[in-house]
Amino acid sequence: MSAEKAKVQQHNQEVQTRYETEVKAETERVASLEAQNQKDATQNEEARKAYEAEKAKVEAQNAEAQKAYEAEKAKVEAQNAEAQKKLMRLKKLRLRLKMRKKFAPMKRSWLIPKLKNAKIFSSI
Repeated sequence: MSAEKAKVQQHNQEVQTRYETEVKAETERVASLEAQNQKDATQNEEARKAYEAEKAKVEAQNAEAQKAYEAEKAKVEAQNAEAQKKLMRLKKLRLRLKMRKKFAPMKRSWLIPKLKNAKIFSSI
């Protein structure tokens, strides 16, 4: 029985060695994965910070561009309003000129008899 006992002990020793080797390998694999995970987390945090900084920069540029756009838009709208006023004044003047040209002969023809009558009455 001692040969069998020695054989069992030998087998147990081999199983124990394999187990310890597997545990050691698994421990190293876990440690490696944890280190890689930490490295990835650090890189992700750095990338997130860089993204946030770039995002803030772009948002500031966009806000500045929006301000410039709004200022230019207000300027153009003011110019357009002024141009519209001038255009309306010109249209009114053009209409007045048309009306004068149209009614000028009528006025003259209407005034001439009145003036003649006025001369006639004044001579009486």
